[in-house]
Amino acid sequence: MFETLYQLSTSREQYERFKSGALAEQWFGRYPELFDDDDIRVARTQSKLGLHFFEWLSALTIYESLGYLSLVESYEFKVQKRKQRILRELLPSDVLDVVLSPYDQRKAQCPDLLCFKPDYSDWFFCEVKGPTDKLRDVQREFFSRISLVSGKPIKVVQLRWIE
Repeated sequence: MFETLYQLSTSREQYERFKSGALAEQWFGRYPELFDDDDIRVARTQSKLGLHFFEWLSALTIYESLGYLSLVESYEFKVQKRKQRILRELLPSDVLDVVLSPYDQRKAQCPDLLCFKPDYSDWFFCEVKGPTDKLRDVQREFFSRISLVSGKPIKVVQLRWIE
C-alpha cells in the first residue's frame, strides 16, 4: 500500500532560499513543464511560511531521475483548471471518482504529487513528508482507498535535513 520512493536530504540554506522566493522563481522558470502559473502564484504567497518546498523539491527529483512530470498539490480542486484536465485524461474513472470524492467523505487531501509519464502511459501518487512529518491516520485511510482502487502503491518521499 505504501512504498518508499526516495529518502532525500536537503539543506536549511536551500529551504531558506525557497522561503525567500528566489528558488521558487528559479525553479518555475527552469521547469515550466512541472510548475504552472497557479503553482507559482501559491508559492509567491505561501513560500515565506516554508510551505511547498518539500513538494517542489520532490517533484524536481522525480522529474530529473525518472522523467515523470508531477501535478503538485491541490490537483483535485476545480479551481486548478490545467491540473483537472490532466487528471481527467490520465486517471481511470474509478480512481478519478475516489480522488474527486467530497472532502467530508475522505477527510484528507490527495497525496501531494500525482506523477506521470509525459505520454500518460504510467502514473503513480506520491506523498511527501518533511523532516518532522508523519502520515496521519486519515491520510492512511484515504490513501489506502486510492491504492486499493488503483491497484498501485502510494509512493512516499521522506526528506531530512543535512546536519
